[in-house]
Amino acid sequence: MKNKQTKTRTNTDRSIKIECNGGFREVGNNAVILDNGKDRISMEFGFNVSDGIGPLLPKKPVDGVVICHGHLDHCGSVPELW
Repeated sequence: MKNKQTKTRTNTDRSIKIECNGGFREVGNNAVILDNGKDRISMEFGFNVSDGIGPLLPKKPVDGVVICHGHLDHCGSVPELW
């Protein structure tokens, strides 16, 4: 059986824009978006439990969400994305 060669696509622009929408200098509101120009992934999407401030919604839709763990300050606002 011959080995089939697979075609791979090379991304010559490997830059990723990191959009920080919360979680810095505060407890809660963790929300970071990674954007490579093709896909936008939200890393965390929490809210600040202590002051009741709602989430800072992304300006553009995201293609996926990655949550590191189930605390509300990391994932409590995920339902707001849909």
